[in-house]
Amino acid sequence: MDKEIKRLNPKSDTIKELFAKSGNMCAFPGCCNSIVNSQGIVVGEICHIVAAQEGGKRFINDNEWTNEKRRSIENLILLCPEHHKVIDSDEKTYTVKVLQKYKNQHEKKFNPTNIIKKLENNLKSQLASSIKDQGKLIDYIAKTTNSIDNKIDEILKLLKPAFNMELYDYVRYVEYDISEDTIKKLHQAIMSDFYPDYLVGVYRQIDAWLGTRGCRINTSKLILTKPPKIQKELSLLLKKWNNYMFQGKNDTIEKQCMELAKFHTRFLQIHPFYDGNGRVSRTILISQAHMLTKQWIKNPFIDKFEYYTALETADNNDFTQLSDIIKKSFINY
Repeated sequence: MDKEIKRLNPKSDTIKELFAKSGNMCAFPGCCNSIVNSQGIVVGEICHIVAAQEGGKRFINDNEWTNEKRRSIENLILLCPEHHKVIDSDEKTYTVKVLQKYKNQHEKKFNPTNIIKKLENNLKSQLASSIKDQGKLIDYIAKTTNSIDNKIDEILKLLKPAFNMELYDYVRYVEYDISEDTIKKLHQAIMSDFYPDYLVGVYRQIDAWLGTRGCRINTSKLILTKPPKIQKELSLLLKKWNNYMFQGKNDTIEKQCMELAKFHTRFLQIHPFYDGNGRVSRTILISQAHMLTKQWIKNPFIDKFEYYTALETADNNDFTQLSDIIKKSFINY
């Protein structure tokens, strides 16, 4: 144990990790109070399981509990103000072991591995549903392919990619004149089964960037729009696009696909939401391509590698490859 017991503030990285593991919810069982409200204001409280200093609640005075351990993430739990008072007013009920159990059970719910498993299961059910619901597509493939094996291969190629699953179901949310409200409602519709309410239809409040896995913002390939500028830049993009939708109906298909590619790229660079930006932008692309050209497009992004390569070149202001992918996807082209 340290010679002097003193209260140390949690490190910045510890606080970030604690908030990330919280799911933005109070860790007290059955409580659904947010830690950060819809305005981005922190309303929750960081609580020590074992007190940071003598005289505090649940203080333990032994060699195991160093000053560093007292401020470590293992000893911190995020609670709403109400339940912070509850646990500190009844130390006999809310012991160190009880609070550690609350913390572990709560953070387990938001463990990335568990979330991924949930998403994978969701994807499997969507895939099964897609195969059942898209009879017309299967009939079309059956008429244009010769063998059973080829039919199955073609169906899987069209339905398997996770980032295109069921996007056509959400086209109805996109209006002719796109507004910010349209974008938010679309995001809510697509992402509500995956994330809690405080993350859907809400603009991103943290920095985001593109780069290799594990890179930091200072080593990234592209820094996406800063949170304070998201609303303004998205509004300008939508205004510009809505003007083109009105003026570009008689443009060549090549010009229209180029403008669709530019809009798609810029939306992803603004990256307004925490997650789901790709699904939202691809749904908008399907809708706007139809409204602009009066033609429906097939899944343009079956080949993920081709799609991501095209996006990378588009980030460098070369939209040719992405435009070509879109043009090839028109059913009547």
